[in-house]
Amino acid sequence: HISPPPPITAYSLEDVDGGYIFWGAAEFTASFGTNSMKAGQEGNNYLKFKDGQTIRTQAPHYTLGGTIMGDRTINADGFFLFEDDENQIKCVIIFNPIMKAGGIFSSHKFAGRTDEFRGMIYRPKASSK
Repeated sequence: HISPPPPITAYSLEDVDGGYIFWGAAEFTASFGTNSMKAGQEGNNYLKFKDGQTIRTQAPHYTLGGTIMGDRTINADGFFLFEDDENQIKCVIIFNPIMKAGGIFSSHKFAGRTDEFRGMIYRPKASSK
């Protein structure tokens, strides 16, 4: 740990052959419901490859259901973000997307589903300052 409560954990993992290094610092979070637990980390992770390319990631939170009764389940919630600033590329994977009704012909295709995800790779527009 690198700070007093709330504890922030720093970590670094290196490939034996020097192909990559993975590092970051994060505060681990958890909350409990009546029959569930939600856990995750707040902070960025970095993955640097041998060629110098660096990817920054933010991990999703996870919900463990059925902690007292019912089926035991685990689901990713929110999104997983990957950012390559040097090449100006982002990837976002959204877990459990819920489509909202946009008119009389639209439907809630993903409402209540926990096995759906959507992803997108894109180049963000430059911010105008």
